[in-house]
Amino acid sequence: MLKSRSSGRKITTIGGAYLVLLSNSLFAQNFMGSDAELAQTAERAREDSARFWTGHPLPGNWSAPCPITWRANTGPGCGSTRFQFANGEVFGWTMAVSGDRPEVLKNVIPHEVDHMVRASLVRHPIERWLDEGCASLMESETSRDRLRSQALNLPCERITLKWLNAKHYPQQCSQVSEMYALGFSLVEFLLDRDSPQQLLAFSRQTSSIERR
Repeated sequence: MLKSRSSGRKITTIGGAYLVLLSNSLFAQNFMGSDAELAQTAERAREDSARFWTGHPLPGNWSAPCPITWRANTGPGCGSTRFQFANGEVFGWTMAVSGDRPEVLKNVIPHEVDHMVRASLVRHPIERWLDEGCASLMESETSRDRLRSQALNLPCERITLKWLNAKHYPQQCSQVSEMYALGFSLVEFLLDRDSPQQLLAFSRQTSSIERR
């Protein structure tokens, strides 16, 4: 249960989730912001993601809730989540999302929250294709179909050892889009052959991709 940050707080329940209303912001257990539905969606995504990778929820709440800011527009949904790794800990969560509201709720929030969940489980940066490919698993079937179709139209020669080991985004926008599609396709390929738990164990290893 989140502790109040000042006196005179108001506790309310929306959809079974306890929220704290304070200074025009809504606080869930692990997320905060001015939009209750976004916070609730993120809270559910946090549990869904943890159950997918480990079979059970994360053990306890984060030390501080993650603030979520949303910018409405008619463009494609997108998001950015920032956090820090230090001494085996993960902290300093912030999330910014934009786009059409249904798209943000259905695809962007689950994708961004999955980054956070796996960071909490792995506790170090991982390869970009692996991180984005795993997070894309949490998006809608329509979104996943789009990534599959895109990957089928890309030559497999794009997947090199340098590409596989890269932990930073490509510099060109077209290459970023390709990385998402190929990363998702490769993650699905690996999951066809073993469990999410084994792929999580693969992510926890810090040696090169070829050695792993």
